[in-house]
Amino acid sequence: MCRWVAYAGPDIFLEDLIFHQENSIIHQSLSAKHSEWVTNG
Repeated sequence: MCRWVAYAGPDIFLEDLIFHQENSIIHQSLSAKHSEWVTNG
């Protein structure tokens, strides 16, 4: 699975986009619907 991140706004840590958002990349990979197994889990 490939994901891209784009952000325009005040300075924040990249970690906040990847891990600490409701729709974060990690959350998306753990709840992928077209996968037979969990990635990063």
